[in-house]
Amino acid sequence: MAFCSKNGRIVPEGRGKEVENFFDQKEDDRLTESFVTVSGISISLFDCNLNLLSHHGQDVCGFRRKMRENPEFTRRCTCSNENAFRQAEALRATYLYQCHAGLTEMVTPVINRDMVIGYLMIGQFIPAERKEQAWENVQHCCREFASFLPEREVFDREVRALTQKEIQAWTDILQAYTSYLWVNRCLLPKVEESFERIRQDVRNCQAEHGSYP
Repeated sequence: MAFCSKNGRIVPEGRGKEVENFFDQKEDDRLTESFVTVSGISISLFDCNLNLLSHHGQDVCGFRRKMRENPEFTRRCTCSNENAFRQAEALRATYLYQCHAGLTEMVTPVINRDMVIGYLMIGQFIPAERKEQAWENVQHCCREFASFLPEREVFDREVRALTQKEIQAWTDILQAYTSYLWVNRCLLPKVEESFERIRQDVRNCQAEHGSYP
């Protein structure tokens, strides 16, 4: 059985409760802000309904902000994001891709109890080894929106270039980030609950016998 989210996406029944119990707005904001402080790359956290839960970094790099003055460009951004989420969910791993504007982004699924309940997205950036070709590619991808395309200097200044080694490093960090979320939100509370039951058993035994068993 399923329910339809407010954006029209079909979400398996049960995931809504998983999301509600898993995410913590204050803690998630702290984590994403720390990520941006270290990396300088924007990061966003979405729930399984594709609702934005937390974002740090520039709202959109100046390059994309100018382009988003066009409603059709913005619509394509949304479609590009949703497609990336579906691909990451199918892979159950980080998905590196080129968005509709020719920039590179990556998405990794947040998984709990074998259910994808959210997504982490970072970007935008370009491959450092193909920086010149990247600008030409962006011009080609955005040819329908040429009047909104900023100058080359804006692109060079605001779109970060990452080497293949850096891209792989951020892929690994995203995976570690989602693992931390699962351990911190799911595993540790259960471990603490188990230890609390043991402590209570010990207290009960002491109260009854005056000593440990």
